Amino acid sequence: MNEMLSKYSEAAELYESGASITDLAKRYDTNTGGMYGVLKRRGVKFRPMKRFGKENNLFRGTKDDDYAQGVVDYAVRKGRMVRQTMCQECGVIPPPIKNGASGIQAHHCDYNKPLDVTWLCKRCHYLWHKHNTPSPRTTYQKDTSRHVLLTFNGKTRNIKQWSRELGMSVGTLRTRLLRCHWPLEKALTAPVAKKRLCLNMASSKKREPRREPPPIAPSVECS
Repeated sequence: MNEMLSKYSEAAELYESGASITDLAKRYDTNTGGMYGVLKRRGVKFRPMKRFGKENNLFRGTKDDDYAQGVVDYAVRKGRMVRQTMCQECGVIPPPIKNGASGIQAHHCDYNKPLDVTWLCKRCHYLWHKHNTPSPRTTYQKDTSRHVLLTFNGKTRNIKQWSRELGMSVGTLRTRLLRCHWPLEKALTAPVAKKRLCLNMASSKKREPRREPPPIAPSVECS
């Protein structure tokens, strides 16, 4: 018993000096639940678990992260980006989380470049934001079609700009690229087929003029 007390003698002091429960659990080779019990028995006043605003290491300050993550998720769903399975920082392949989603997260150093990502595990992603601050987003766009930039013949345009330059509708270009998965060159250079008019043969025939019914003769009463 005395050995156990002496083993954790400095735990309370280290926690009060700023060390986390996770750090102490690793130091004393135990789990976080056990370390929490050790500190609780020593009357330690725990720091609040929830942190808001700038006290949170993952605080972004704006909705820039939601915008960037939305662009990445859209690109992954459409097959324009492949979500990696290995952390590019530590090389770990984390298992999927409880809901089945990937344990690898898309990290942005610059929110103005939503498709320029580094695939990190949860721990490496947390440590980066703990010691660094990403560049805030400075350009805002309303049309979601502007998220995807297409480069062809040395020109970089979004879907809306390409449609204006080529004289085709945004819907046609989006259908070719996102639904039909045409190659970029074919989608931008193939002529737009003219709509075929399906004439109704019955309605195309000339109608005869409507005949007026003959007048009805007045009835004659017989006396």
